[in-house]
Formats: sequence, structure tokens, C-alpha cells
Amino acid sequence: MNRRRTAALGLGLWLTAVSGLAVLAADAQPAKPAPAAVRFVVFYFHGKFRCPTCLKIERLAAEAVRDAYADYLEQGTVQWRAVDIDRPEHQHYSDEFRLETSTLAVARMDGDRVLAYAKLERVWELVDGDETEFARYVQDAIDRFMAE
Repeated sequence: MNRRRTAALGLGLWLTAVSGLAVLAADAQPAKPAPAAVRFVVFYFHGKFRCPTCLKIERLAAEAVRDAYADYLEQGTVQWRAVDIDRPEHQHYSDEFRLETSTLAVARMDGDRVLAYAKLERVWELVDGDETEFARYVQDAIDRFMAE
């Protein structure tokens, strides 16, 4: 009986050691990076100095995105970014998006790489009209872009 206990104890210790080595070996393997998920970013590009109309476009667009895409925002599938392109670290956006003035745009992104984008230029003509129509324009444009 004593011999069986010793053998069982020895086997248990051996299995513990082997499983510990397996864990160490698994930890030693380089982790595979998770694939970057495609996501949609709604950008509001602006300069350092902003007029009341620019501020209103930003506010209305942010509300339209938050109202229609709350779940997507929480998941990170959709993101909202207001970007001051006068800052040196953001000046690359001027070339990437061919910016001439404050601009609302939606982009399909893979990591930090822009796969495609669309400018929502009608915001300038809609900003002083019905806020519901403005929101519908922004949301419809985002929906169409996401469906492509």
C-alpha cells in the first residue's frame, strides 16, 4: 500500500513538473499579434481658429454619430475624432484627405491606414437648417459608406 502511494505521489509530481514545463514553453513562444480590425472613423478636421459655423458643424455631427452609433462607439467599430490639423502631428491629414477647409469625413481604417474615405460636404449647406435633416444626412452617408 505504501508503495502505491509513493508511486502515485511520484506520478503526480512528474505530471505537475511536465505541465509546468509546457506552460513555460507556451509562454516562451512569441504571441501572435491580433489582426487589426477594420473600423470606421468619423473625422471632423478643423484648424486652430474656428468660427461659430465650424463649431456648430462639429457639435451637430458629434451628436448625430453618438445618437445613431452608440453601440458601435462602445465596441470601437465606429469612432469619432475631432482633429486640429494645425497641430504638427496632424498635418499629414491635409494631404491624405485633400483638405481645403474644416471638413467632416468618414474613413474605413485598418489600423492607422486609411483604406477609403468620403467627405460629407453638404454639412455646410445644411448646418443652418433643420438639425434633424443635418443628422439624417450625416447618418445616411455613414451608413452608405459602411455598407460598401
